Amino acid sequence: MKTKTCWILAVISLSLLAVALSCRSSTPAATALVEQRVSVPSGGNTAEVVFSAKQGQKLRISLEAESEVLEPYGYLTYPDGSGDYFPRLEDARDGKNSAEITLSQDGAHTLAIMEGTNQGGAVQVKVAVVE
Repeated sequence: MKTKTCWILAVISLSLLAVALSCRSSTPAATALVEQRVSVPSGGNTAEVVFSAKQGQKLRISLEAESEVLEPYGYLTYPDGSGDYFPRLEDARDGKNSAEITLSQDGAHTLAIMEGTNQGGAVQVKVAVVE
């Protein structure tokens, strides 16, 4: 009787696992290109991360500062040397900031991470391809 009960519980557990794995989040899946903690120096200096990506890829750039008073933002430099602010300073809230962008070029991209209060501090950086 115990063996039969164990088998029934095992089948139920596997069924629940299969259901859980088949559930999808409303947030698109993302493949991380960069996921690291950087230290942004005080006084308006930057920290940088470099990643390789392809034209047409949609990226989500997320910055989360160790302190909620900090205002992390970024400047993305494309392979040809041009660039723009992603995410922008004015979008920083409670130590967090994020933006989505579709890339226009293949190759090595550089994200300079800055901090709007000029206090500096630790920032968790995640750059992910949105699928």
